[in-house]
Amino acid sequence: VMYIHNRDGHLSGVLGLTVDDVLTAGDHEFQAILDAMRERFPFGSWKKGKGVYCGKLIEQQPDWSITVSQRAFAESIESVKLSADRRKEQGEPVTPEELKSGRSALGSLSYLARESRPDLAGPVALLQARVNELTVADLGEINRVTRLARDFSEVCVVVQCIPIADLCISAFGDASWANTVKGASQAGWLCCFAHRSIQRGGMAPISPVSWKSHKLKRKCAHQFAAEVLAISETVAVAEYMRVAMCELLDASFDLCRPYRGADRLPIVVVTDSKGGYDNVTNPVPASSSDLRAAIDVAIVRDAMSRPAMSLRWVE
Repeated sequence: VMYIHNRDGHLSGVLGLTVDDVLTAGDHEFQAILDAMRERFPFGSWKKGKGVYCGKLIEQQPDWSITVSQRAFAESIESVKLSADRRKEQGEPVTPEELKSGRSALGSLSYLARESRPDLAGPVALLQARVNELTVADLGEINRVTRLARDFSEVCVVVQCIPIADLCISAFGDASWANTVKGASQAGWLCCFAHRSIQRGGMAPISPVSWKSHKLKRKCAHQFAAEVLAISETVAVAEYMRVAMCELLDASFDLCRPYRGADRLPIVVVTDSKGGYDNVTNPVPASSSDLRAAIDVAIVRDAMSRPAMSLRWVE
């Protein structure tokens, strides 16, 4: 990603480049730069308002919102072929041919989930963790997720048109304890841009921009430990996003002083872990025999003491 600021230090335009795909957005001043670049260098087709970038259909709507979708790709994913008799052998290991088909479907689902379908991220990540020991039952689950991808292929990510002055980051994080291979825990986070009215508990437009479901790298002794670790990861992602956005929007932003001017882009972290929320927000946190979880609580507590940071609990 490359970007340019105008004479006032404000963002003028952005250019995203992946191999031979280019995506741009900007004002009239930036457009003049693009015109000069197109005169000097040869480009293929150049579309405005709607086009395909890295396999995703990106379209700007009349209300200035932007949709990101992969309908054709979702509909092209093929299920793993299983006979009626084979489907009954749930616990049996897969054959080499079935493994090849299963990995192919999982690869396609993983790409789709990563690029435009956060609703598929959880089940796909859980299946990927089992890819080296797939059973017929797992192939059935792969086919179920494939059907979800195809049946709801019209689902898209919508980036809402929110004025910069009203923008904040809202990040959601959670974990499930010991629910994946070898007793590991699965965690996930979803980072969004939202209208600041969300800070007051009101309805607000919100735009998913980054998400991930993954196996926690550290084994956790209990649910609370997994949830607090997930909150800590979510805070880190949200702070990284804020720094990236502040650097993008303001030429005077100093990476060595990342919290200066943080109120320009407040962060709201949301969790459904009541224990995690209470331990972070209470003046005197409860004592814990799990010292690793206590360290994670301290990390999140320290983050919440920084400017324009808040933690919310929801049921």
